[in-house]
Amino acid sequence: MLSDRLPWLLLLAYGAIAFGEGLVAALNAGVGTELSRAAITLAGVLWVVHGLRRGQAWAWWLTVGGATVFLVSVVTALVLAASLQVQPALTLSVYAKSGVLLAALVVLLPGDTRRRYLAGRHRTD
Repeated sequence: MLSDRLPWLLLLAYGAIAFGEGLVAALNAGVGTELSRAAITLAGVLWVVHGLRRGQAWAWWLTVGGATVFLVSVVTALVLAASLQVQPALTLSVYAKSGVLLAALVVLLPGDTRRRYLAGRHRTD
């Protein structure tokens, strides 16, 4: 069912954006550090998606907590830029990742979904 897979797909989209960001940075700068960070981020995303697929509470908490922290930092940057009356220096990929993570929160926070992950019922398949 698509609604069950939507959080996984959104997180995979986030991982793809992060990996693409690192790839572009590495190609432009000729330094692999950003690409390494992007690969580590993608590996972390795949690990969390695996946990979500198995219905594990830790994966729900990591997804919700990580998305919340990321979105709070983006909103803080936007508010600070507005208060200083300057143009925010956020890239298009930051806005794309924000949209994907916001959508993941909207899917994961309602009661039905939250209960599915936090009810203590763990699938082993």
